[in-house]
Amino acid sequence: MVSKGQQSRERIIREAAALFNVRGYAGTAMSDIIDAVNIQKGGIYRHFDSKEAIMLAAFDYAMQQRIEQVEQTVRQGETALDRLGAICDSFTTLIESVELPGGCPILNAAIESDDLYPPLRAKVQAGLDTLRAVIQQVVADGKSSGELHPFANGDVVASLLISACEGGLMMSRLYADSLHLQRAVEHLRAYFESLRA
Repeated sequence: MVSKGQQSRERIIREAAALFNVRGYAGTAMSDIIDAVNIQKGGIYRHFDSKEAIMLAAFDYAMQQRIEQVEQTVRQGETALDRLGAICDSFTTLIESVELPGGCPILNAAIESDDLYPPLRAKVQAGLDTLRAVIQQVVADGKSSGELHPFANGDVVASLLISACEGGLMMSRLYADSLHLQRAVEHLRAYFESLRA
């Protein structure tokens, strides 16, 4: 059974993750977190000694949610091409996500952590490495089963998939039009077909 203290800590992390993903890490004040969680200031500091500590825990939570979503979509695909397409489709759910509003936590944190928050940058890189590894494994499995050409390079596929989908997601959110991400996904699907054995 989860203690009340653990429940409070998890609620702080969950609410902060949504705030950071929508308002940004620099744009979210401790008072915003306190208001969102509806907790006394002392209640926050019982669990976290700083905004940065909350920020890092909130990113871990958001990243875990994202990776679990991707892994779930991968398990549903029957072929390597299905699984790669499903990963692309998982980006489309981020446009209107209720669980974590504000788009992709990787993209949002990557942009903001560039020089301001080195510990966050390290976490974003580790999270992105996890996502890349999932894609690389799909390609490796596809090559082993004979579905994909032996020349298919998992690292290249991961770079192209993530770059195209993150860019398409950014443009779709900026223009409030999912067409940009749809175009990126369609292009990637055509590219994946070129890898078919």
